[in-house]
Amino acid sequence: MKKTNEAPMKPQNQQKLSVPKGHIKRTSKSRKSSVAAAIKEGQIKDGVMLIDDPQIGRMKVVFRDKPAQEVRDTLKKLGFLWDPLIRAWKRFRNPRIFNWLQGYLKKI
Repeated sequence: MKKTNEAPMKPQNQQKLSVPKGHIKRTSKSRKSSVAAAIKEGQIKDGVMLIDDPQIGRMKVVFRDKPAQEVRDTLKKLGFLWDPLIRAWKRFRNPRIFNWLQGYLKKI
């Protein structure tokens, strides 16, 4: 193998990508606000609350306590993801699933 005295090539036009810190905080606060407000107002009845948020195009399910494994599996099958930041299950809005979920959550 040949050794050379040349320095390794550096990429040109290196730019740092950054997001203003204030923007991240605002986003986090807006994500937490609807769930936190609902919990403070005591809107969680029977240990579960379904939130439809058309402004951000999401629906959320909030439980007072950790739901049973069967309920969590059902939510996963319906496309819900756990968001630890807001402590809720969330997914994109879908009126058909929203209506079905209302009936399902009343049964548990």
